[in-house]
Amino acid sequence: MLNRSAKASLGGMSAEPFPEVHWPPGWGPDRGDGFVSHERRMTAAAGAVFARLVAVEAWPRWQRAVERTEVSGELATGSGFVVVTRRHLLDGIVGELDRPNRFGWAAIGDRVSFYQNWLLLEEPDGGTLVVFQEASRGPSAFLRAAERLELTRDWVYALPDDGR
Repeated sequence: MLNRSAKASLGGMSAEPFPEVHWPPGWGPDRGDGFVSHERRMTAAAGAVFARLVAVEAWPRWQRAVERTEVSGELATGSGFVVVTRRHLLDGIVGELDRPNRFGWAAIGDRVSFYQNWLLLEEPDGGTLVVFQEASRGPSAFLRAAERLELTRDWVYALPDDGR
């Protein structure tokens, strides 16, 4: 279990990489056309937040950018799934799955590819600090930087908080 001992941010965005985030080879803040980072404090426990994140089949119910998903079986490191958005058909590959604290996945699409990191840090009060970081590549990442920032913020703030 990961704990955050320092006082957590109540939410927001940072251009700095978070030191505890794991990046797979070839990915990272300095290895793409775009990088975004968001933090959100949630009242829900890390396990509950994690369960929402890895329920890929439910993403269209809470993430407005996702029209549909296709998943076969339970997620595991190396497993794949499909995400359909208005602009992209994305092949997703799980890069990191460490319950209940880490979920990372790579998306490969027609004009964009990205790696999303979700780090869930347990707070002393039972809540969770959600740290989201994404490195992206391709024309859609480079040309639509402001849109990418808004879209990724939506991922973080649309995540249902089923806490107290």
